[in-house]
Amino acid sequence: MEITEGFQKLGYKVIEMWECHWRKQRKEITLPTKYLYPLEKCYRLTEKTIIDAIKKGILFGAAEVDIEVPEALKERFEEMTPIFKNAKITANDIGPYMAEFLKQTGESFKERRNLIGSMFGKKILLITPLLKWYLANGIVVTKVYQFIQFNPVAAFKSFADRVSDDRRAGDKCPSMAIIAETSKLIGNSVYGHSIMRKDKHRSVKLCGLDKASKLVNDPHFIDLTELEDETFEVSSTKKSIRFDLPVQLGFFVYQYAKLSMLRFYYD
Repeated sequence: MEITEGFQKLGYKVIEMWECHWRKQRKEITLPTKYLYPLEKCYRLTEKTIIDAIKKGILFGAAEVDIEVPEALKERFEEMTPIFKNAKITANDIGPYMAEFLKQTGESFKERRNLIGSMFGKKILLITPLLKWYLANGIVVTKVYQFIQFNPVAAFKSFADRVSDDRRAGDKCPSMAIIAETSKLIGNSVYGHSIMRKDKHRSVKLCGLDKASKLVNDPHFIDLTELEDETFEVSSTKKSIRFDLPVQLGFFVYQYAKLSMLRFYYD
């Protein structure tokens, strides 16, 4: 009753029924949708059909493609390379300035993965608004591997508006600063959490010598650290991982951020 009354106080109309009645009624309900997938009746799409539909704004979603800046446009994009990707960087990839800096300081360059700007991308997943900008600016898609279509609905618009309104209120009124900072934290954590690498999670156990000996021989074992008095910290991979996060949410947020930066710089 408390839950029902709580929703009613918020202005919602609450309908209560037995679960068996709801199951029966649910079969008869069809949810209306304003969006019709424009190419859903096509049996097979060619690369040209997909690219043309993206250019016209007919298709919405994400495409895995090979993409590159033509030779004639490299001078235009050389100051801020437009294709962002996560790549492995070795000592052979750094420029002459950094090479000379490392030589003078005596430091070594360790191989690493970084987010970089580039003139090309191989099997890179891009959202259609960003891909549309690339195509409109002369960047060429050389191959399409797959396309994932989404319904273009602003599902979290009310949440995003609330965060934005709180942050603007904090700029206007110092007494709202703590609300603005809290909303900022909540807004950032939502999409950040959605792309969390659950496959990187580890199980950590503190145990004695006998238990540690067994865990070391387990196929999930990763690392062991001796603390003190025959107490050990043992790290292992998870025995099972449930991938249940909406990764597309964080993916689209970061891709739209890249698009906004390109529009600001070049448009």
